[in-house]
Amino acid sequence: MNRERSQETFTLFVDNIPEHNDQTWLKRTFNKFGDVKDAFIPRKRSKRTGNKFGFVRYHCYTATTMAISRMNGVWVENERLFVKEASFGLTEEKNRAKQVRIPSLAKNGFNQEANPIKRRGKELGLGNSELELHGRFAGINRSFAQALKGESSRTGADQMTKLSFKPSGNGGLHRSAVAVMERVVSMKTLSVSFSLQTDRVAQFRSLGGRAVLITFQNQEVRDELLLSQWMKIWFSSVKPWRGEPASLERFAWLSCRGVLLNVWNATTFKGIAEMWGSFIMVEESTLKEFSFADGKVLIATEESVPIQKWIQVEVQGVN
Repeated sequence: MNRERSQETFTLFVDNIPEHNDQTWLKRTFNKFGDVKDAFIPRKRSKRTGNKFGFVRYHCYTATTMAISRMNGVWVENERLFVKEASFGLTEEKNRAKQVRIPSLAKNGFNQEANPIKRRGKELGLGNSELELHGRFAGINRSFAQALKGESSRTGADQMTKLSFKPSGNGGLHRSAVAVMERVVSMKTLSVSFSLQTDRVAQFRSLGGRAVLITFQNQEVRDELLLSQWMKIWFSSVKPWRGEPASLERFAWLSCRGVLLNVWNATTFKGIAEMWGSFIMVEESTLKEFSFADGKVLIATEESVPIQKWIQVEVQGVN
Protein backbone atom coordinates (compact mmCIF):
# COMPACT_ATOMS: atom_id res chain seq x y z
CA MET A 1 0.00 0.00 0.00
CA ASN A 2 3.00 2.30 0.52
CA ARG A 3 4.24 1.84 -3.03
CA GLU A 4 3.83 4.56 -5.62
CA ARG A 5 0.62 4.10 -7.56
CA SER A 6 2.44 4.97 -10.77
CA GLN A 7 4.39 1.70 -10.62
CA GLU A 8 2.42 -0.59 -12.90
CA THR A 9 4.23 -3.92 -12.57
CA PHE A 10 6.00 -5.92 -9.86
CA THR A 11 8.62 -8.59 -10.59
CA LEU A 12 9.47 -11.76 -8.65
CA PHE A 13 12.80 -13.58 -8.77
CA VAL A 14 12.37 -17.39 -8.62
CA ASP A 15 15.53 -19.43 -8.07
CA ASN A 16 16.29 -23.20 -8.11
CA ILE A 17 13.66 -24.21 -10.70
CA PRO A 18 13.75 -27.96 -11.53
CA GLU A 19 15.51 -28.77 -14.79
CA HIS A 20 12.58 -29.88 -16.96
CA ASN A 21 10.19 -27.07 -15.93
CA ASP A 22 9.76 -24.25 -18.42
CA GLN A 23 8.19 -20.80 -18.70
CA THR A 24 4.73 -22.29 -19.23
CA TRP A 25 5.02 -24.13 -15.91
CA LEU A 26 6.31 -21.00 -14.20
CA LYS A 27 3.41 -18.88 -15.43
CA ARG A 28 0.79 -21.52 -14.66
CA THR A 29 2.14 -22.05 -11.14
CA PHE A 30 2.26 -18.39 -10.15
CA ASN A 31 -1.05 -17.64 -11.86
CA LYS A 32 -2.57 -19.23 -8.76
CA PHE A 33 -1.94 -16.04 -6.80
CA GLY A 34 -2.99 -13.48 -9.43
CA ASP A 35 -2.89 -12.76 -13.15
CA VAL A 36 0.69 -13.16 -14.37
CA LYS A 37 1.56 -10.53 -16.97
CA ASP A 38 4.75 -12.29 -18.07
CA ALA A 39 7.12 -15.10 -17.06
CA PHE A 40 10.70 -15.57 -18.25
CA ILE A 41 13.47 -18.15 -17.68
CA PRO A 42 16.88 -17.04 -19.06
CA ARG A 43 19.41 -19.46 -20.51
CA LYS A 44 22.04 -18.81 -17.86
CA ARG A 45 22.19 -20.66 -14.55
CA SER A 46 21.97 -19.41 -11.00
CA LYS A 47 25.36 -18.75 -9.42
CA ARG A 48 23.84 -19.68 -6.08
CA THR A 49 22.35 -23.08 -6.94
CA GLY A 50 23.55 -23.94 -10.44
CA ASN A 51 19.93 -24.52 -11.48
CA LYS A 52 17.45 -22.59 -13.58
CA PHE A 53 15.96 -19.35 -12.32
CA GLY A 54 13.23 -17.11 -13.68
CA PHE A 55 11.13 -14.01 -13.28
CA VAL A 56 7.39 -13.51 -12.87
CA ARG A 57 5.66 -10.18 -13.34
CA TYR A 58 2.34 -9.10 -11.81
CA HIS A 59 0.25 -5.96 -12.11
CA CYS A 60 -0.86 -6.37 -8.49
CA TYR A 61 1.47 -5.93 -5.51
CA THR A 62 -0.85 -7.99 -3.31
CA ALA A 63 -0.42 -10.96 -5.67
CA THR A 64 3.35 -10.45 -5.49
CA THR A 65 3.51 -10.56 -1.71
CA MET A 66 1.13 -13.52 -1.57
CA ALA A 67 3.24 -15.50 -4.05
CA ILE A 68 6.38 -14.83 -1.99
CA SER A 69 4.77 -15.92 1.27
CA ARG A 70 3.27 -19.08 -0.25
CA MET A 71 6.05 -20.25 -2.59
CA ASN A 72 9.33 -19.27 -0.94
CA GLY A 73 10.95 -22.40 0.49
CA VAL A 74 8.54 -24.84 -1.17
CA TRP A 75 9.90 -28.15 -2.47
CA VAL A 76 9.13 -28.86 -6.13
CA GLU A 77 10.31 -32.37 -6.92
CA ASN A 78 13.91 -32.43 -5.59
CA GLU A 79 14.46 -28.68 -5.58
CA ARG A 80 13.56 -26.02 -3.03
CA LEU A 81 12.33 -22.79 -4.59
CA PHE A 82 13.67 -19.42 -3.46
CA VAL A 83 11.24 -16.61 -4.22
CA LYS A 84 11.71 -12.91 -3.55
CA GLU A 85 10.99 -9.55 -5.13
CA ALA A 86 13.41 -8.91 -7.99
CA SER A 87 15.94 -6.10 -7.79
CA PHE A 88 15.30 -5.15 -11.41
CA GLY A 89 12.30 -5.11 -13.71
CA LEU A 90 11.67 -8.08 -15.98
CA THR A 91 12.65 -6.19 -19.16
CA GLU A 92 15.99 -5.23 -17.61
CA GLU A 93 16.60 -8.83 -16.55
CA LYS A 94 15.91 -10.11 -20.08
CA ASN A 95 18.40 -7.67 -21.55
CA ARG A 96 21.04 -8.60 -19.00
CA ALA A 97 20.48 -12.33 -19.60
CA LYS A 98 21.27 -11.99 -23.30
CA GLN A 99 24.74 -10.68 -22.47
CA VAL A 100 25.73 -13.47 -20.06
CA ARG A 101 26.99 -16.92 -21.10
CA ILE A 102 25.86 -20.07 -19.34
CA PRO A 103 28.45 -20.73 -16.58
CA SER A 104 30.11 -24.09 -16.14
CA LEU A 105 28.86 -25.88 -13.03
CA ALA A 106 32.09 -27.85 -12.65
CA LYS A 107 34.15 -24.68 -12.94
CA ASN A 108 32.19 -23.08 -10.14
CA GLY A 109 32.71 -26.17 -7.97
CA PHE A 110 28.98 -26.79 -7.69
CA ASN A 111 27.87 -30.18 -6.43
CA GLN A 112 24.10 -30.46 -6.15
CA GLU A 113 22.89 -33.20 -3.77
CA ALA A 114 19.93 -34.92 -5.45
CA ASN A 115 18.16 -35.84 -2.20
CA PRO A 116 16.69 -32.66 -0.65
CA ILE A 117 16.72 -34.08 2.89
CA LYS A 118 20.39 -35.10 2.65
CA ARG A 119 21.28 -31.76 1.08
CA ARG A 120 19.58 -29.90 3.91
CA GLY A 121 21.25 -32.19 6.42
CA LYS A 122 24.67 -31.25 5.08
CA GLU A 123 23.78 -27.57 5.40
CA LEU A 124 22.82 -28.05 9.07
CA GLY A 125 25.54 -30.59 9.89
CA LEU A 126 23.11 -33.31 10.91
CA GLY A 127 23.98 -36.98 11.32
CA ASN A 128 21.91 -39.78 9.77
CA SER A 129 19.67 -40.30 12.82
CA GLU A 130 19.11 -36.57 13.23
CA LEU A 131 18.58 -36.30 9.51
CA GLU A 132 15.59 -38.63 9.49
CA LEU A 133 13.90 -36.65 12.27
CA HIS A 134 14.61 -33.33 10.59
CA GLY A 135 13.35 -34.56 7.24
CA ARG A 136 10.14 -35.82 8.78
CA PHE A 137 9.17 -32.82 10.88
CA ALA A 138 11.04 -29.77 9.62
CA GLY A 139 9.45 -26.94 7.66
CA ILE A 140 11.49 -27.81 4.57
CA ASN A 141 9.00 -30.59 3.83
CA ARG A 142 6.15 -28.26 2.94
CA SER A 143 4.86 -29.64 -0.34
CA PHE A 144 4.07 -27.92 -3.62
CA ALA A 145 0.36 -28.79 -3.21
CA GLN A 146 0.32 -27.35 0.31
CA ALA A 147 1.78 -24.09 -0.94
CA LEU A 148 -0.84 -23.69 -3.65
CA LYS A 149 -3.60 -24.34 -1.10
CA GLY A 150 -2.08 -21.84 1.30
CA GLU A 151 -1.03 -24.47 3.82
CA SER A 152 2.17 -24.42 5.82
CA SER A 153 3.93 -27.12 7.80
CA ARG A 154 6.46 -24.87 9.48
CA THR A 155 6.70 -22.10 12.06
CA GLY A 156 10.15 -20.94 11.04
CA ALA A 157 12.71 -21.41 8.30
CA ASP A 158 14.78 -24.05 10.09
CA GLN A 159 12.68 -25.06 13.07
CA MET A 160 11.83 -28.69 13.79
CA THR A 161 8.17 -28.71 14.75
CA LYS A 162 6.02 -31.57 15.93
CA LEU A 163 2.74 -31.00 17.69
CA SER A 164 0.98 -33.77 19.60
CA PHE A 165 -2.38 -33.40 21.34
CA LYS A 166 -4.56 -35.71 23.36
CA PRO A 167 -8.17 -35.95 22.16
CA SER A 168 -10.59 -34.34 24.56
CA GLY A 169 -14.25 -33.36 24.37
CA ASN A 170 -16.38 -34.04 21.28
CA GLY A 171 -17.20 -37.46 22.67
CA GLY A 172 -20.14 -37.70 20.31
CA LEU A 173 -17.87 -38.15 17.29
CA HIS A 174 -17.95 -41.93 17.60
CA ARG A 175 -21.72 -41.81 16.97
CA SER A 176 -21.54 -39.19 14.22
CA ALA A 177 -21.59 -39.25 10.42
CA VAL A 178 -20.09 -36.97 7.77
CA ALA A 179 -22.42 -36.00 4.91
CA VAL A 180 -22.21 -33.84 1.79
CA MET A 181 -25.34 -31.86 0.93
CA GLU A 182 -27.01 -32.54 -2.40
CA ARG A 183 -28.33 -28.97 -2.41
CA VAL A 184 -27.29 -26.21 -0.03
CA VAL A 185 -29.69 -25.55 2.84
CA SER A 186 -29.34 -24.34 6.42
CA MET A 187 -28.66 -26.63 9.37
CA LYS A 188 -32.04 -25.56 10.76
CA THR A 189 -33.81 -26.74 7.60
CA LEU A 190 -32.14 -30.15 7.88
CA SER A 191 -33.02 -30.42 11.56
CA VAL A 192 -36.69 -29.54 11.01
CA SER A 193 -37.05 -31.91 8.05
CA PHE A 194 -35.38 -34.72 10.02
CA SER A 195 -37.69 -34.28 13.02
CA LEU A 196 -40.77 -34.28 10.77
CA GLN A 197 -39.77 -37.46 8.96
CA THR A 198 -38.43 -39.55 11.87
CA ASP A 199 -39.01 -40.02 15.59
CA ARG A 200 -35.25 -39.91 16.21
CA VAL A 201 -33.04 -37.08 17.49
CA ALA A 202 -29.98 -35.80 15.63
CA GLN A 203 -27.77 -32.73 15.71
CA PHE A 204 -26.66 -31.08 12.44
CA ARG A 205 -23.49 -28.95 12.37
CA SER A 206 -21.59 -27.44 9.46
CA LEU A 207 -18.09 -28.77 8.70
CA GLY A 208 -17.48 -26.07 6.10
CA GLY A 209 -18.82 -25.78 2.56
CA ARG A 210 -21.32 -28.53 1.79
CA ALA A 211 -20.01 -30.89 4.49
CA VAL A 212 -22.21 -31.60 7.53
CA LEU A 213 -21.50 -33.43 10.78
CA ILE A 214 -24.57 -35.36 11.98
CA THR A 215 -24.50 -36.62 15.57
CA PHE A 216 -27.00 -39.32 16.57
CA GLN A 217 -28.19 -40.80 19.89
CA ASN A 218 -25.89 -43.80 19.51
CA GLN A 219 -24.01 -45.81 16.88
CA GLU A 220 -26.92 -48.20 16.31
CA VAL A 221 -29.28 -45.36 15.40
CA ARG A 222 -26.61 -43.83 13.17
CA ASP A 223 -25.99 -47.03 11.24
CA GLU A 224 -29.73 -47.59 10.84
CA LEU A 225 -30.47 -44.09 9.53
CA LEU A 226 -27.50 -43.88 7.18
CA LEU A 227 -29.40 -46.21 4.83
CA SER A 228 -32.71 -44.35 5.09
CA GLN A 229 -34.46 -42.70 2.17
CA TRP A 230 -34.33 -39.35 3.96
CA MET A 231 -30.52 -39.35 3.81
CA LYS A 232 -30.56 -40.09 0.07
CA ILE A 233 -32.85 -37.11 -0.55
CA TRP A 234 -30.70 -34.54 1.22
CA PHE A 235 -27.13 -35.82 0.78
CA SER A 236 -24.99 -36.98 -2.14
CA SER A 237 -22.86 -39.01 0.27
CA VAL A 238 -23.01 -39.93 3.95
CA LYS A 239 -20.73 -42.20 6.00
CA PRO A 240 -19.67 -42.78 9.62
CA TRP A 241 -17.08 -40.35 10.98
CA ARG A 242 -13.64 -41.95 10.79
CA GLY A 243 -11.35 -39.12 11.87
CA GLU A 244 -12.10 -36.65 9.07
CA PRO A 245 -11.09 -33.02 9.79
CA ALA A 246 -13.24 -29.98 9.12
CA SER A 247 -13.72 -29.38 5.40
CA LEU A 248 -11.38 -27.11 3.42
CA GLU A 249 -14.30 -26.21 1.18
CA ARG A 250 -15.94 -22.80 1.49
CA PHE A 251 -18.73 -20.91 -0.22
CA ALA A 252 -17.88 -17.87 -2.32
CA TRP A 253 -19.88 -15.52 -4.54
CA LEU A 254 -18.22 -14.77 -7.88
CA SER A 255 -19.00 -11.37 -9.35
CA CYS A 256 -18.68 -11.69 -13.14
CA ARG A 257 -18.28 -8.41 -15.01
CA GLY A 258 -18.21 -7.77 -18.74
CA VAL A 259 -20.26 -10.87 -19.62
CA LEU A 260 -21.52 -10.81 -23.22
CA LEU A 261 -25.26 -10.16 -23.23
CA ASN A 262 -26.06 -12.85 -25.82
CA VAL A 263 -24.64 -15.55 -23.51
CA TRP A 264 -26.06 -14.10 -20.29
CA ASN A 265 -27.70 -17.25 -18.94
CA ALA A 266 -27.42 -19.92 -16.26
CA THR A 267 -25.33 -22.22 -18.47
CA THR A 268 -22.66 -19.55 -18.94
CA PHE A 269 -22.40 -18.74 -15.24
CA LYS A 270 -22.31 -22.44 -14.37
CA GLY A 271 -19.38 -22.95 -16.77
CA ILE A 272 -17.52 -20.03 -15.20
CA ALA A 273 -18.20 -21.30 -11.67
CA GLU A 274 -16.84 -24.78 -12.41
CA MET A 275 -13.40 -23.32 -13.21
CA TRP A 276 -12.84 -22.94 -9.45
CA GLY A 277 -15.16 -25.44 -7.80
CA SER A 278 -18.68 -26.80 -7.74
CA PHE A 279 -21.58 -24.73 -9.03
CA ILE A 280 -24.25 -24.03 -6.40
CA MET A 281 -26.62 -21.40 -7.81
CA VAL A 282 -26.97 -18.19 -9.81
CA GLU A 283 -28.29 -15.19 -7.89
CA GLU A 284 -31.98 -14.55 -8.57
CA SER A 285 -31.50 -10.94 -9.71
CA THR A 286 -28.90 -12.14 -12.22
CA LEU A 287 -31.28 -14.69 -13.74
CA LYS A 288 -34.13 -12.15 -13.87
CA GLU A 289 -31.81 -9.71 -15.70
CA PHE A 290 -32.61 -6.75 -13.47
CA SER A 291 -29.11 -5.47 -14.24
CA PHE A 292 -26.25 -6.47 -16.52
CA ALA A 293 -23.55 -4.67 -14.50
CA ASP A 294 -22.34 -7.96 -13.03
CA GLY A 295 -23.63 -11.50 -12.71
CA LYS A 296 -23.34 -13.27 -9.38
CA VAL A 297 -22.89 -17.02 -8.99
CA LEU A 298 -22.35 -19.04 -5.81
CA ILE A 299 -19.67 -21.76 -5.79
CA ALA A 300 -18.24 -24.26 -3.32
CA THR A 301 -14.46 -24.13 -3.60
CA GLU A 302 -11.24 -25.12 -1.85
CA GLU A 303 -9.45 -22.08 -3.25
CA SER A 304 -7.94 -20.27 -0.25
CA VAL A 305 -7.01 -17.06 -2.07
CA PRO A 306 -9.18 -14.36 -3.67
CA ILE A 307 -10.39 -15.40 -7.14
CA GLN A 308 -9.52 -12.75 -9.72
CA LYS A 309 -9.07 -13.68 -13.36
CA TRP A 310 -9.82 -12.49 -16.89
CA ILE A 311 -11.63 -15.04 -19.08
CA GLN A 312 -11.90 -14.94 -22.85
CA VAL A 313 -15.45 -15.92 -23.83
CA GLU A 314 -16.26 -17.05 -27.37
CA VAL A 315 -19.83 -17.01 -28.66
CA GLN A 316 -20.48 -20.06 -30.83
CA GLY A 317 -21.80 -19.41 -34.34
CA VAL A 318 -20.92 -15.69 -34.26
CA ASN A 319 -18.16 -14.30 -36.46
